[in-house]
Amino acid sequence: MDNYVTIQNVQVLENPAKFDDVLKFEITLYCNTRIDDDIELNVVYVGSAIETDDDQVLESILLGPIEVGHSKFVMQVNPPDYKKIQPGNLLGATALLITCYYHKQEFVRVGYFVINEYENNEMNENPPPIPRVGSIVRKILSDEPRFTTFTIDWGDGNNMGMDMEPMLLDSDSE
Repeated sequence: MDNYVTIQNVQVLENPAKFDDVLKFEITLYCNTRIDDDIELNVVYVGSAIETDDDQVLESILLGPIEVGHSKFVMQVNPPDYKKIQPGNLLGATALLITCYYHKQEFVRVGYFVINEYENNEMNENPPPIPRVGSIVRKILSDEPRFTTFTIDWGDGNNMGMDMEPMLLDSDSE
């Protein structure tokens, strides 16, 4: 059984941007059955590949009820708090996740690789001992988002378990 709600597209707006600039996403959802209860949408910045304690939920919103058809909206999210990121993890590669839940069950996750580097090559080659956040550029690699869907119980008695179905979808962002 298909999910009642799917993310059709995510467009990353104003990318690349300064590390401390807000993040903006244009999200298109499709709902094939009216949903009366809220779905929860989260944006999570992965602060460390090793420690999930360093992850930051940048925004969490509730959407609902959701009518049948397409819905499009722009989500504006505050940047991660650099003070909560280990200095050694501030530059380089990380990830950003957009997750959706219904009744505390995750049904879709969109993942992006993110590259944080200084706008000046000399600073990248010889980084200052104390990071200069105002000089760091964040580039979300928006051309290849990783979509993972999970089959959940939508309350209609057709609980299919938590089968994962990873997909790679084209995105018009950049």
